[in-house]
Amino acid sequence: MSYIPANLQFSNSIVAPITSRRTLVKIHPQTTGDYKPSSQSKIIFHLPNNKNTLLDLNKSLLAFDLKLGAVTGTLASSTTDYTRAEMASDWIRRLTIRIGNQTVVDINNYNLLKHIIKESTASEDFRSNAATAFLGIGNEAQRAELYKTSTERRFAIPLLMGISSSEAFPSGFINQTLEVTLYLADSKDFVENPKTSVSAVADYTITNVQWLVEQIEPQESYVNALANQLSTSGVQFHFRTYEHHGNILASGHASTSLQVPTRNRSMNMVAFVMRAQNDVNGGTSVQNKLTKYLKNDCESIQYRVNSVLIPQQKIDCKNSAVENYLEFMKAFDHLSSYGGVSLNDHTQITTFEYNGQDEPTGMGTGSLDTSATVPKFICAYDFSSYGNDALISGKNLTSASSSLVVDIAFGTNLSAINNIDFFIQYDAILELSTSTTKLLR
Repeated sequence: MSYIPANLQFSNSIVAPITSRRTLVKIHPQTTGDYKPSSQSKIIFHLPNNKNTLLDLNKSLLAFDLKLGAVTGTLASSTTDYTRAEMASDWIRRLTIRIGNQTVVDINNYNLLKHIIKESTASEDFRSNAATAFLGIGNEAQRAELYKTSTERRFAIPLLMGISSSEAFPSGFINQTLEVTLYLADSKDFVENPKTSVSAVADYTITNVQWLVEQIEPQESYVNALANQLSTSGVQFHFRTYEHHGNILASGHASTSLQVPTRNRSMNMVAFVMRAQNDVNGGTSVQNKLTKYLKNDCESIQYRVNSVLIPQQKIDCKNSAVENYLEFMKAFDHLSSYGGVSLNDHTQITTFEYNGQDEPTGMGTGSLDTSATVPKFICAYDFSSYGNDALISGKNLTSASSSLVVDIAFGTNLSAINNIDFFIQYDAILELSTSTTKLLR
């Protein structure tokens, strides 16, 4: 470590270079044994707080063995018998982080958010190489092998935690427990199989769980400065995280105005997807429950933040939804892990997928969904680039009269009920002292 991290804002910064020693720490859950939805349905970690040490959560990995159970039923014609997931993190329904008695991160529908981010930031080369081995991403054939029924396979995934954006969290300088909890999803919410008349839902088992984190031991001058800061005026620790809000789109309407009940001082971005309720609730016989995002003949989108129209002109979703696609890419561009790339270099979504149209003859990949591409209609908007008026960079929605409203117009009346899932990205600040935590958001 060659400098004081920006996230640890000292009033009297040390200019001299700082040396440190790093040690890999393997953190085990608080309970042992197998984890599955029907028993031990959450995994709890207490992060180490060895005296005068920091944790590099930014480069940490969660390692585990995943085994999908068998499904009984009649095999559909012209298909292969399998059970599978779409990504190795699909079993994580919710992630929470507590410091002492304060909940600082709470991300519901975590597995859905991870897929939205994957569609926005993962290149084709990444998906077909490293991601296949460790993250469990791939085409049908690859995933049928990765998630072969009743076969354990080892995966290693990074966790989207918010506070993990820091390379140096001062866990060993505060007298408070840092607790991370992963809640398991029900099997029917993500496991896929091609069988009809299913009489038993595939269960799954998570075993041999470890969280691999590097522990940092800085030199004495850093230790003394940070300890003094925490015991006197405290340290402000900035991070970004997400919250989920769900809603229902009733059938028979050609437009809707949905209020998203978010309350924070710096809303940076909103992203949302629409999914057929019958698909979401359809159990294991339905494919692509976490990755099929419908367009529903959407014609325009506009946001109202504290009654101000953003943008002033409605976002056109006709004409292949080029305008909405641009806003979607702009909103997620900063999350891409590939430096120096253009907007089009870090996504695999095609115009046919984005709009849910049939592929031209010859473009099919032999997937199980052969008549049309699984739609990837993701909507997002970056408010931090539209005039900032709050804590860090986003829009202030803390007052009782504040509101975020999303206006959506459709070309035809909705023919079926849809679930709509909103994810709000916002800034937060932790005010840390030796024995207290205060969350500003």
